[in-house]
Amino acid sequence: MHPSFLLLALTSLSNASPTGLLTTSYDLQAREIHADELHARALANHPKDLIIDSGDLNDYIKKHPNSDSVVYLKDKQSFVPLSSVSVVEDKEAKDDKSKRQYASPCYAYNQWQARDSQSYWGPWETASGCLYTGLSEGSGTRTISWSKSVSVEVSGGLDWNPIKDVLGVSLGLAVTNTWTDGGKIDCNIPAGSVGQIWAQKYLGEAHMWRRMCQSCGVSGQKCLGDWEEAGFVKAPTDGSDPGKNLNTGCTIHNILPHFASRINPLYLPSIRYQPTIDPPLALPFNGLAEGNAPAEGNGPGEADIGSGNVDREAVKERSQAK
Repeated sequence: MHPSFLLLALTSLSNASPTGLLTTSYDLQAREIHADELHARALANHPKDLIIDSGDLNDYIKKHPNSDSVVYLKDKQSFVPLSSVSVVEDKEAKDDKSKRQYASPCYAYNQWQARDSQSYWGPWETASGCLYTGLSEGSGTRTISWSKSVSVEVSGGLDWNPIKDVLGVSLGLAVTNTWTDGGKIDCNIPAGSVGQIWAQKYLGEAHMWRRMCQSCGVSGQKCLGDWEEAGFVKAPTDGSDPGKNLNTGCTIHNILPHFASRINPLYLPSIRYQPTIDPPLALPFNGLAEGNAPAEGNGPGEADIGSGNVDREAVKERSQAK
C-alpha cells in the first residue's frame, strides 16, 4: 500500500465519532437536577459549618475576615462566596439616631444560584493516534499509549474560583477547572487493521444566576436588585469518584481490503469506501457506499486518495470510456 493511502485513511479515522467501542463503560444517564434536589444536596454535601441562615451572615463575616469560603444560606437556597464581600456604609443607621449607637459594619455581597443543572457523559473523543498493524506482523495484542485533557468552559466572564463550590455542591460532584489523565491500553488488532483509543469524560453544567445583597446588623438584610443570569459553566469531574470519571475504549478497523479492490494503478481518482463491521468490533467512522449520500451527522464521507494534481475530468472521461 502506498504510504499516502494509509495516511489519509488514518486521518479519516481520527476525524469522526465511534459507532461502538470495545470497552466496559459506566452506564449513567444524563439527568437534570431540579431546585429541591439542589437544596437537598447542598444541605447534605456542604460543610456543616458553612451552612447558616441569612440572619447570621453579618456575624459570620465579622468572625471570618478575609475568608475565601463559600457559605450556603439555607433559608435563601443560595450561596455567598465570602471573597465577594465588601464593607459599605449603613446609611439607614447613620440617618436614624435611635439605631446609630447600635450600628455595626454593613456588608455587600453576591448571592449565587445554580439553575438548569445537568450531569452527563460527554462525547466520545480520540485519545490517541492510530496504530496500524501490517499484514506481515500478524494479529495480536498491541499496547497503545493515550492521554486526554478536558478544561472548564465558562461564559459571561465568570470567575472560576467563587463558582467552583456553587457548581460542585449543587451537582453533588467534585469538579475541577482542568482534568488530565493518560496511560496505556491493550487492543487486539488484526493484521492489516488500525486501532485507536477513544475516551468519554463525565461532565457537569449549570447556568449561574447572581444578585447583589446587603447585610447590616441593625437594618437587616436586603437585596439591591433581581436575580440575573451571570453566565454558563461546564466542568469536568476531578476523578475522585471512579463511577463518574472516565470511559475508555478501543476501535478496530480493517482498511486493506477496501483499498486493494478499488485502486487502479494507472491513476488515482477520488474514491469512496464502505467499511465492513465484524461485531463486536466497531468503527470510529461511517463511510459511504458507492452512490449513497452521507447520513446526517455521520463521519468523514468521501475520502480523497492520491495526489492533489489529479485531472478529475480526465479521470471521469477515461472511466466512462471503459
